[in-house]
Amino acid sequence: MSGNCFRGTVRCFVTVSCCFSAFLAAILCRIPRCSHYRPRELAVDEVNALRGRSLRSKEDAVALVSNAQQFVLALAEPSIELVIITSEVVDVSSAAWNSSGVNLPIELRRNITIEGDPRFAQWPVLNFNYIKGVARLAGGCHLAFRNLVLMYFREQPTRAIGMDFLLPTLPGELSFLFANNTALIEGVCFPQEIRSQDFGGLSRPSQFPGDQNVTATLPQDGCVNDTTAYPLRRCWAGRGYIQDLVTECADLDPVTQSTKFNNQIAWVLNCPAICEYLVDYDCLTVQQKEPLVCYLEAKKMYNAARSPKVPVSVENEKESGDRAGLTGRSRVAVISATTIGGKWHGRSSVMHMLQGP
Repeated sequence: MSGNCFRGTVRCFVTVSCCFSAFLAAILCRIPRCSHYRPRELAVDEVNALRGRSLRSKEDAVALVSNAQQFVLALAEPSIELVIITSEVVDVSSAAWNSSGVNLPIELRRNITIEGDPRFAQWPVLNFNYIKGVARLAGGCHLAFRNLVLMYFREQPTRAIGMDFLLPTLPGELSFLFANNTALIEGVCFPQEIRSQDFGGLSRPSQFPGDQNVTATLPQDGCVNDTTAYPLRRCWAGRGYIQDLVTECADLDPVTQSTKFNNQIAWVLNCPAICEYLVDYDCLTVQQKEPLVCYLEAKKMYNAARSPKVPVSVENEKESGDRAGLTGRSRVAVISATTIGGKWHGRSSVMHMLQGP
């Protein structure tokens, strides 16, 4: 009798346990987990509608970015290694950084690649709006750009190569900036003949053996003299091509106006190099003024001129009501390979004279 009760008790216990397990499993399946979206399973419009970190999967570590807030959040997400720009223009204003809810500066302790959507016929435009000091790239890491047009990411690129939104990498460490198949547009720069000598005078860091290979001047046959045209179709004051260039980056001291190595190295491969406004050649050669004086005169005239415009997608206009970064600014800036300071001495290379004290 007691044995039958025992066996009945066991069967009852097993039955209850199975029911409880099934119930618990059903409940757990309904609880949201700390996982990422899987855009492969979603329609494109649904993916673009997701705010913030929209990843293909945690394993892929890919973010599809169509607006400024998504861009900032993608950089802040430690698991993201690839950012794909899926809008014609992403305008990253100061509001995007300040309203993102992330702690600034963002510590970038991994390798990150930012690239244009490969489905686009034209490279998307990424506008940094000269925002300064909102992120720091850790030593041993790289930040890479490809298939993009970079705008407004260096306010004075002719004096200090680098990116404004990055703080210097910490002393004793070394990080890297890569640009591949990415248009680099500079607002004010020196005449192409001088720039070609300056490029050749840039020493190449030992970590990257090889020769500097830059074409300072290229013909612009078929260009469109329209400031509203797509940047790579426009006519510019100067246009060249950087096949292979590696150089140390530097930041400009606002007080002393000197340049200081910021523990970053830039490597540029197969990139159009565009200049919107040239320093007056006569100012350098005939009047023989100091390069800094000629540069500041050119910059003053450039700032007074009508600012360039780039096409803006309707979708991106909805994401950001402030278009000042695209149509209200008077400068277009990116990586340059010239610095300023010292005196002009004829046709010899001015790189060593143009560096700050």
